Amino acid sequence: MNKQWILPIQKASLDKSQTPYVIKDGIWGQTKPSLSQGTDNAVQMTYQFGLNYDRSFGKHNVSVLGLFEAKSNDLVSVVAQRRNYNLTIDEINSGSSSQADMSTAGASTSARQVGLVYRVAYDFEKKYLVEASGRYDGSYYFAPENRFGFFPAFSVGWRLSEEKFLKNRYSWLDNLKIRASYGEVGALAGSPFQYMSTYSVLGTNYSLGNNAVQGISARAEPNPNITWERAKKTDIGVEFNLLKGLVNVEVDYFHEKRSNMLVNPDVIVPSEYGIGLSQVNAGEMENGGFDFTASSIYNISKDLQVSLSGNMTYAKNKLLKVFELAATYNNPNRRLTGRPLGTQFGYHALGYLQQGDFDATGALNKGIAVQPWGAVQPGDIRYEDMNGDGKINDDDITVIGNPVAAPIIMYGFSPGVKFKGFALDMLFQGAAKTNWYYHGSSIMPFWETMLPYTHNFDYWTPTNTNVANPRLTSSPTVNNSQTSSFWVGNASYLRLKSATLSYTLPAKIMNAVRIQSARIYVSGQNILTWTKLINYDPEIGVNDSWIPNGSWGYPNQKAVSVGMNITF
Repeated sequence: MNKQWILPIQKASLDKSQTPYVIKDGIWGQTKPSLSQGTDNAVQMTYQFGLNYDRSFGKHNVSVLGLFEAKSNDLVSVVAQRRNYNLTIDEINSGSSSQADMSTAGASTSARQVGLVYRVAYDFEKKYLVEASGRYDGSYYFAPENRFGFFPAFSVGWRLSEEKFLKNRYSWLDNLKIRASYGEVGALAGSPFQYMSTYSVLGTNYSLGNNAVQGISARAEPNPNITWERAKKTDIGVEFNLLKGLVNVEVDYFHEKRSNMLVNPDVIVPSEYGIGLSQVNAGEMENGGFDFTASSIYNISKDLQVSLSGNMTYAKNKLLKVFELAATYNNPNRRLTGRPLGTQFGYHALGYLQQGDFDATGALNKGIAVQPWGAVQPGDIRYEDMNGDGKINDDDITVIGNPVAAPIIMYGFSPGVKFKGFALDMLFQGAAKTNWYYHGSSIMPFWETMLPYTHNFDYWTPTNTNVANPRLTSSPTVNNSQTSSFWVGNASYLRLKSATLSYTLPAKIMNAVRIQSARIYVSGQNILTWTKLINYDPEIGVNDSWIPNGSWGYPNQKAVSVGMNITF
């Protein structure tokens, strides 16, 4: 059950027509309360049937798994809305009685999926390991003839430390294993029922007998050949443990080739065609990198122990095949093919236009590219003329930042110290090689009548040119609001995600008071963050699709707690 009760929001505005200026109270958005109340009835039914078989034959070990799974999802939702409440009573029948202030909505959805899973594993003396597995899945997304897909996987492992030429010969070697795997994975992309001729219902399509009549319109041309996206994954890894657990390391190299990606075709049809073209399974992308994990625990003395563990992932993808227009493909600065998915494009900012860039009439000097967004002044952002034609236009767009959604590097490490009854455990996490594009509301002064941020006061003036912001204006100018590298922020960060300092009472004291254990602690989350990003929490990600490259998600809260655990 969902209920949203919205009250008017107070907003102060500055009246500059009076001297001195006068601050006036006003309303932002709707002037009266509104209510939206709805109910969702969702049911998911999952059916599973499985068989397991495990047996050892001397030094041979065999394991077999077979599983059938079916899943159905059904949803029915109903929503009622009323606006212009005269009283602050949040009941659906207390709003305006005008038909224009009432509305209802509703929808229903159904989804079905079925699959068969198998796994066969074999090992000899826990030394040689082989496994074969796979899935045979079907989904309601696709037409019956393309509904099912088979996705196999294989893996092998070899514990070299169990071989005679290594086992018991090197006291410092506890375990050494190499492994490799290959598998295919299917993904549901796009939206369901693209293989059918779907339609939308229009509220008022035409008039018949002076009455408005509903109608329907086709959405997109169907594509009965749409099927699963398919990813082929390869992983090669090595793991080893040394000096009785003092050093533990795992390193993996991985590569993924994704094909059958749903993309929009590069065919352009005239508006008279009436409907859009459906997506096709034609995109290709590869992703590769490595994972690294290491840990160590060392007892310096009977009372002092230190530990450290860390991990890092480097992953970078590249679009191998994607439909794009000649305007981007033929321009190496704008080409999508061969670059990571989600690469950010815009104009390359060179800094600011200075007073010396203008002649006595206020026109730009010869040799400085002219932009099409009206007159500029000293202190405005200057953009690079990438093709040297003397003007700034779409041909000058280039790469301005790494993808927003997926950092290329992610890492973390956890140091720990124990001394007698005291213990300190910390978790650091971070990301690198990632950029965010600042939404205007988070970086520009006077955005939609908002007041400026503190950092906006570091702005360009004729006597202060080495600054963080363009010249100050009463509202953002068109030139300075262009998508450019100027507004790209470095979203790399390192955060002390959590830390706990605890003390466990000695056994003598606990025995004296007949307590099994007692521990006192102070703990914190999101304690410290190091980042060059301003006005945003770099960890929350871009979660508002209606804001281009923006995020208005609530930041992580810093929390500190003190507690005691007692076991009797």
